[in-house]
Amino acid sequence: MALAEVVGGYPSRFAGALVGGLYLSPLDAALIGVGAWAAVACRQQLRHRWVAGVLAVAGVLYLGIYFRYLATADRIPLYLWATRRLVPAVLPALALLEAGGLVWLTRLIQVRQPAVVLATLALLVAVRWPGGSVVAAQREYQGAVAAVDRLAGLTEPNAVLLFEPSDTAIRLATPLRFLKDRSAYVAWNPNRAGVDGLIETAAEAGRPVYYLGSEPGALSGILTTYDSSFVARWSADLPELERTSAHPPAAWNNFHAVLDIYRIGRPAAVPRGRGRFGRLNVKE
Repeated sequence: MALAEVVGGYPSRFAGALVGGLYLSPLDAALIGVGAWAAVACRQQLRHRWVAGVLAVAGVLYLGIYFRYLATADRIPLYLWATRRLVPAVLPALALLEAGGLVWLTRLIQVRQPAVVLATLALLVAVRWPGGSVVAAQREYQGAVAAVDRLAGLTEPNAVLLFEPSDTAIRLATPLRFLKDRSAYVAWNPNRAGVDGLIETAAEAGRPVYYLGSEPGALSGILTTYDSSFVARWSADLPELERTSAHPPAAWNNFHAVLDIYRIGRPAAVPRGRGRFGRLNVKE
């Protein structure tokens, strides 16, 4: 993915946001370049020379991505999702390159190492402060765990949850599955045979089925032939950083989520669209 971004051969809609050209400053990029060179120059001194090769290649790839980002300035509102791909490995590896480059540079020019290192670190803090202070000002998605707990508490532990596709569904299905042990599914392109089969299988196992949605869609259209009972309207307001890849986030927004929850029963003995579920109106 990263290599394809460098050579421009991958028509990814994530572009600069995913690979993180905006995460580090020009000073970071310079130190990464020095670190990549130092990894090659000092490879003889390392016990495992392949480490130097990996770090050097990573540094060069990132620099290519970095300058590509500066040249194109992709404007895609997906900044929110980028960090999960960078935090586990990419940024720590780049930090190692920066540290190695700084140490190698101080030895090369034969200056007082502690003073230069501390001065450079102070400069890095100053460069990163404008963006870092915004992120540190508030805890993103504070209250999200409690909100998921409230949502899970509206259903039984063995419940099957069917989400109408939406941004809210994407964010909630995974924590409901892995934190609350609910069988949660986002119904992308549902068909009647598949939905009927899932509900029948759940019923045979004695498991309740719930519909969760904020706007009527294809799934709710299929479920209009089932008896259903309204359970509750769940909502949450959570702080989140602005979603942008044009620049580092500079403002806090509010993520507002609303879900209407229905328990799905047996197929209704009424014409399609005439049951209670068929009159779902999320704007009531």
